[in-house]
Amino acid sequence: MEFPSVFMKVAVLKVGVAVLMSEFAVFSLNVAPLRLKVAGLMSEFAALSLNVAPLRLEVAALSLNVAPLRLKIAAFLSHAKAQRRKEEESRVCCRVAQRTTHHLKYFTLYHHTSFPHSLFPFPHYPFPLPLSL
Repeated sequence: MEFPSVFMKVAVLKVGVAVLMSEFAVFSLNVAPLRLKVAGLMSEFAALSLNVAPLRLEVAALSLNVAPLRLKIAAFLSHAKAQRRKEEESRVCCRVAQRTTHHLKYFTLYHHTSFPHSLFPFPHYPFPLPLSL
């Protein structure tokens, strides 16, 4: 009695194989045009890879020029920073000197009087101020 069930299983498997074979036939029909496309792409790839070697040589030659230019740029930037620092320091020194010379009376009065000091310089009078105002 086992034989009929085995035959049934084999028959079911044969039907499954037939279905798979028909699907495979459809896929095989789709593969042929794809193989043609792949062959075309491979020939394009071969042509493009011939251009790669000269381009790599150009890139190598240009890369040799980049390192000295980077050094020049770094040197220029550091020189510019140093110059800017020098200019800022001289501007600060000049501003202090200008304040001192423009408001010399204020500084001398500030240091040599016992009056309450204001932030504004005293006006220039040709004669001394009276003590009672």
